[in-house]
Amino acid sequence: MAFWRFLLFSRQQDDLQKTLKQVENTAALKPLVHEHSLADIHHEWVQAAGAVQKTLAQLSAQIRRYVDEDYLQEERSIYQLIGRIESKAVDRRADIPAGMFMEMEILPKVQLPMERRLFAPPKKTRLDSPELVAGDGTSGSIAAIFDQVVVDKEKLKANVQDCLNQQEQVTLAEVLAAHPLELGLAELLGYMVLASKEQAADFAEDKLEKLAFSRDGRKLQAVCQQITFRRGAGQF
Repeated sequence: MAFWRFLLFSRQQDDLQKTLKQVENTAALKPLVHEHSLADIHHEWVQAAGAVQKTLAQLSAQIRRYVDEDYLQEERSIYQLIGRIESKAVDRRADIPAGMFMEMEILPKVQLPMERRLFAPPKKTRLDSPELVAGDGTSGSIAAIFDQVVVDKEKLKANVQDCLNQQEQVTLAEVLAAHPLELGLAELLGYMVLASKEQAADFAEDKLEKLAFSRDGRKLQAVCQQITFRRGAGQF
């Protein structure tokens, strides 16, 4: 379409004619221009572009006809299906039982227009990006680097082994009852990772247990699958 408009605009036609004149006057191209004249090239391009437009119009008409026929066929099938349902309903009209014959425990959910929330434009997040300045190490504190929660996996293994020394198998809840959590959720996750890597431990998908622990003076509770450690298999 862009090339078609380029060929039809008079101003662009004048520019094209000037460009073709410059090509014809180029010394290196004169032998080629003598064999292949550029005088009628504009008319040839117009005819070729017109043929392309006619082809596109034919393709569009064929596609449109195909879409319309497909739509009419689907619509005809829908009406035929509705007609079958209506005819079967008429045939069963005499077999309708008296009184209530079906109950559905579904309550309609009604939402009035004034109960809907009004549109609230999203809040734009403003980021404060101060310029970073290189320090000399004399200001600030690095205490936060050393104040990290580190879970000792060997200690967790020792706690489990201590309980297994008294009985053949033990659950995670029983281990925590003997050795309460000191590092909160991080230590609890350490026990779970330990159980997932040991052959002597398994997770009961159909049983859940509640694990209580304290963190920063607050009493918390985690609910997870029951984990059982056994003696005599793997490292346990």
